[in-house]
Parts: sequence; structure tokens; C-alpha cells
Amino acid sequence: MKNCNDRGRLIIVGTGIRSIAQLTLETVAWIKAADLVCYVLADPITERWIVDNAAATEDLSVLYSEATSRLSTYANMAERLVNHARMGRTVVGAFYGHPGVFTSPSHWAIAAARTEGISARMLPGISAEDCLFADLGVDPSTASCQTFEATEMMIRGRIPNPDAHVIIWQIGVLAQPGYDRRHSRSDLGPFVEYLCRIYPDDHRVTHYQAAQTVICDPVIEQVPLSD
Repeated sequence: MKNCNDRGRLIIVGTGIRSIAQLTLETVAWIKAADLVCYVLADPITERWIVDNAAATEDLSVLYSEATSRLSTYANMAERLVNHARMGRTVVGAFYGHPGVFTSPSHWAIAAARTEGISARMLPGISAEDCLFADLGVDPSTASCQTFEATEMMIRGRIPNPDAHVIIWQIGVLAQPGYDRRHSRSDLGPFVEYLCRIYPDDHRVTHYQAAQTVICDPVIEQVPLSD
């Protein structure tokens, strides 16, 4: 039996994109061994598997609120993870995709835990970018590859290299600092105008969304930039 004064440990894992098909053996082992698994997931299949295989679970997505900024929500998620570890528990934080890619709570929780002397580490997972390389047949070593987050790209005035592969993420939440339960569509007009300063209007771009289940195909649509 654990002493309440014992330092716990925090393990951050990724569940991949295609539901349970992309769980690594290492991630599965930690989920089953943990005292508590706190999760933010994108599909009910993975959630059901974790609930069935973990000793105890907590859904961190309930912390999302339209009245709270995303950054505040992420800070609350990180605090929940660290607080459970402070109580001497072995805690797993499970996030869909790769837990270190576009996942602020995982980084913040690890940094806070280590500051307090709590053992904390991150395990790699399969990200949407990994799926993109496979589905589109893109080799990032050919012509190099640049990655940008859409909102940050516009705010900071990032200029991509037109001769390189360029991946731009999260155009669906462009300039949306809060949580939108209705999933309102972003106005892409200003972003298209921004890119048209660098690329010609008829430059071919690929709209890509990785498949979330093994029975579905990814979304792959090629259109001129102006469209």
C-alpha cells in the first residue's frame, strides 16, 4: 500500500489517430498498470477501450467550456494531471495523436511535475503528420519540409519556402482562441489572401484529414489555392 507522502509518477502517452489500431505496446502496458488514466480523446472506440482496461479513468475533456479560453483549459488539464501524481499515484495522461504535437497540457504537466520532483516522461505516439506522410507519399527529406500552425503563421508573419513541402495545421480553428461547441467554420478568406502573396492563385494545395478508424479512408482533396 502506498504512503500518501510518496511521490507519484506521471506518464504521458499518445493513442494515435486511427483509434486503438495505433496504440503502441508500451502505451498499452502503462494504461493497464496505472492507478489512474486521465484522457482527452477524439473517438469513442479508444475511450471505451481505455475505460475497460484501466483501473480508474477521468475524462479531462469535460474541462472545455465556451466561457474559458483554450489556454486556461489546457492549464487546468495540466494541473489535474500533476495533482493526481502529487497524491502518490501512477498517473497516465492519454492524448489522441502524438502527445507532444499540438498538445500543450502534456508539456506543461511534465514541466510542472519535474519541478516538484515528481518523475515524469512522455512516450511517443503516431501523429496526424505521420499519417500524412504515409497517405500522401511525402518524404520530408526530399526538398525539405516546413510545418506551421495556421493562426500562429498569420500572427507572426511566417513565410514558407515555396520550394519545400509545407504543412499547415488547424485551419479549421483559425483565429479561434476559445472552445466552440458548435464547431463553427473558420473564415479562410484572410488566410488564403496571405498565402497568395507567396504562391500563385492556381497553386495546387492538398486538404488532408487522417482517417480516425480503420474502416474509413482519409480525406484527400486537391484544389487550387484560390478555392
